Amino acid sequence: MDTRSHEQLLDAVAATLAKEKCVVLAVSGGADSMALLDAADRLRPEGQRLVVATVDHGTGPAATEAAALVEREARQRGLEVRRTRLRIQRGSEAAWREARWTFLRRVACEEGGRVATAHTLDDHVETVVMRILRGAGARGIAGLLAPSDIARPFLFARREAVRRYVANRAVPYLEDPSNSSLAFFRNRVRLEILPAILAVRPTFWEEILDVSQRAARLRSAVDTLARALVVRREPDGAIAVPAESLAQCDEDGLRLLWQSLAAELGVPLDRRAVVRLARFVRGARIGSVAQGASGIEVVRLRDAFLLRRRAVSAPRDVAPLSASRLHFGRFVFDRIRDEADGMPDAWYARLPRAGRVVVRSWQPGDRLLAAPGRQRRVARYFGDAGIPGPLRKGWPVVQVDGAIVWIPGVRRSALLDRLDGNGSYLYRCGRIPTS
Repeated sequence: MDTRSHEQLLDAVAATLAKEKCVVLAVSGGADSMALLDAADRLRPEGQRLVVATVDHGTGPAATEAAALVEREARQRGLEVRRTRLRIQRGSEAAWREARWTFLRRVACEEGGRVATAHTLDDHVETVVMRILRGAGARGIAGLLAPSDIARPFLFARREAVRRYVANRAVPYLEDPSNSSLAFFRNRVRLEILPAILAVRPTFWEEILDVSQRAARLRSAVDTLARALVVRREPDGAIAVPAESLAQCDEDGLRLLWQSLAAELGVPLDRRAVVRLARFVRGARIGSVAQGASGIEVVRLRDAFLLRRRAVSAPRDVAPLSASRLHFGRFVFDRIRDEADGMPDAWYARLPRAGRVVVRSWQPGDRLLAAPGRQRRVARYFGDAGIPGPLRKGWPVVQVDGAIVWIPGVRRSALLDRLDGNGSYLYRCGRIPTS
């Protein structure tokens, strides 16, 4: 192996390790990931934790043997190991990838570390070609160059350079038999499509790199613009974008923006959802709602569009507020310690210990008992608070002995303010973050 390539690989790994207190190495047992394991172990700064995470995909003896090799090699080096076995009845590339990343991110969260993978430049080009063939736009064509919390120290290097490192260091590895199976899309791209294209167009590799680099720059710029356009972030993770700003974009620009805005919620949008939301902006009336993919929706407010995740489950019709915590749709009620200044706003209320206290969803026609002998429609309080119709669905109201006395976050009855700490519990209501 040439010395320069060897040093470049080690320098890249050292740069990754230098920034982190803990690194979770994603190691499959193949040559590339075993090279990462070896290099990271050699270069680990004193006091740094390396956690090796490996996945047995449950596809047969080869997968189990590879995971065993990783665990054995890591333990011989004195490294921590996290190993799991997937149980997916009908495995596919997408299902295995999702399960693998779920495991890696969980380990990183539990260990307080950053995931590092052994993806190479070849992996990046293959990914871009796959996405082009699937009709991806600029956001997808950025491939592995897109901003990410994943460290990829080998991304600048060709696969053959990493393999030379493995041979030079005599690093043990196992070649997954499935890597030669044309049943998988990536393998068809790697073994058939790319070689065929390069045979007639030798510059194709460089052209793909150029396109992906420009796509990555565009993606980064649009993400920055999207974050700047967000004028409000709700406690439940929803984001509001001025309608006036979106009205200035053409349809192509809206498609890019919606992808970046959805990414703020951690949600990918497919092409159909992007097209649907771009068209929705043009003709949406106040109060209208558009459903997107992956459980999101966009609500047209008076002067903005609100992008949020749909509630996972509808709230119960009526729920007694008797425990220290109650989940109710998008909301959660917590009984908290009573203090003199414990009710700074309408998200807090003292509720009597005696009597029947329940939570239910707001219904048209509901009235709040604002003061003795004085009632007012709850809908008017929503209007005063600037909460449009689509956002009122599932909003809780609290009843005491059949009378509504609290609209969390909006208004509470003056009767509640007269209660003291001896005859009441102090509750705080909040919207549950969904992103």
